[in-house]
Amino acid sequence: MHRNVLEHEPSLALFVPDDDPLRFYKAIAGKVLSGRGAVSGGLPSIPDDSISGRGAASGGLPSIPDGSISGRGAVSGGLLADGGFVFLEVNDLYASRVKALFPQRAEIIKDISGRDRFVYWRR
Repeated sequence: MHRNVLEHEPSLALFVPDDDPLRFYKAIAGKVLSGRGAVSGGLPSIPDDSISGRGAASGGLPSIPDGSISGRGAVSGGLLADGGFVFLEVNDLYASRVKALFPQRAEIIKDISGRDRFVYWRR
């Protein structure tokens, strides 16, 4: 693991058992897809221009309709509402396996270095 990652990320977020590298992603997918224990109360407001994709790998972020991330029902009541989305940063070695945890519409997005870095899924 790169030194800068070890120096700036909490160890709880970095280390999982060697035999279960997708432990956190499985938990997130299970909660989002089943609704049990999912985040409630909506997402923080994010200005529209902060998700334009400037500086991202070619193409920027997937198209996200205005208002879909404002916190109005994107994640509420313990369920991911229709139109809600999941956007995960992943280890490039596991991107395909994390994508497989979600239904068919999941996408892998490359980072600025061309590595598979994010998994995006929209309900």
